[in-house]
Amino acid sequence: MRRAAAAVILASALCAGCSRGFFPQMSDIERFEIIRVIGVDADAKDAGNVEITLLAGKPEPESGAEQERAGMAYALASESAPTALEAINILNMRADRRQHLGYIDYYIVGEAAARDGIAKYTDFLMRDHETRFSSRVHIARDTSARELMALFHSSGENLEDALDNMAETANVMSNTTPTRVIDMMNMLDDRAAAVLPAIRPHLESGGDSRFSLIPAGYAVLDGDELTGFIEPEYARGYNFLTNRVKSCPVSVENARGARAGFEVVSEDTRVSARFDGNGIPTEVKYQTRVRANIAEQHSGADIFTPQARREFSAGISDVVRSEMESVVRRSLELKLDCARLGESLRMAYPSKWRKTESRWREIYPSLNISVEVETEIMRVYSLREPSGYTPAH
Repeated sequence: MRRAAAAVILASALCAGCSRGFFPQMSDIERFEIIRVIGVDADAKDAGNVEITLLAGKPEPESGAEQERAGMAYALASESAPTALEAINILNMRADRRQHLGYIDYYIVGEAAARDGIAKYTDFLMRDHETRFSSRVHIARDTSARELMALFHSSGENLEDALDNMAETANVMSNTTPTRVIDMMNMLDDRAAAVLPAIRPHLESGGDSRFSLIPAGYAVLDGDELTGFIEPEYARGYNFLTNRVKSCPVSVENARGARAGFEVVSEDTRVSARFDGNGIPTEVKYQTRVRANIAEQHSGADIFTPQARREFSAGISDVVRSEMESVVRRSLELKLDCARLGESLRMAYPSKWRKTESRWREIYPSLNISVEVETEIMRVYSLREPSGYTPAH
């Protein structure tokens, strides 16, 4: 009987043909505006309000030829309201299509909102059932998210592509770090310092008002409030401290003024500590091992003698150590464990960490922290000797 009943239901469904309403209908993607980037700001005119800016990418044409002709169409809209939910709903009410939050790639948080407390400005976007925890977060330094997004939109530049390029910057320069929403949530939940990549617009030379995005160091949050920045000049040191360097260039000169460029291809940073009689750390040392390859040289000298290799290795170590020490000094100035040294100590000394954990914020600013870097030059790529090299007689 059950099989017969099932057969009757299936036959009825098939007989229904194209009748709407028998089966649930698929949503037509053309009915949606796909939100790619969301900007979140504190409303400068109405204190306490959240200002939301949406960058919507309308679907691309299906064929390759149509895509090449039309590209991706973008629309920008902003609204302020007491909550992000209300601002987004107002934007939905005004839009021709329902705005879909399931494809957000990036959040940009204005500096003023970060200083006021980033958690309340991003809470709805993290709770919403459509949004993804894999979206990446940036802090707009010295500007608002709306102003940055409007600048790119009005100049015809593709903000989404610029943000994608920023992610690639981490692979070749190691002066920024792609940070996901889930990473930010974990940092905020740990109630330690939260460190988020900062960005700013950069006007390209040439006079045609073309803009790009450049790293602006790291924003350091105490709890969820922005309290300072790790500056771009030494931001790479943060990635050496936290074992996040993938690849980056370093140029050095030896004692005779011969310059060479090296590519750092790997690094390994570990910590060691000394403790007092109560098990409280008093001194901590970062020990970093760097491996680099020579990428170019600006002289016809033989730079692969044992003495030359030692000089260049020491020069690379000096550059890396200086950047790491700058981040350590900035962290101590802010009295915040920006590089998550406490987590490294917990893993290296779990029994002693239990005595330290509850007082870590008090202990950290008084620590004696040193940095030791050792560099090994591994290989020379295609050429061992420069073009036109003449051996010394």
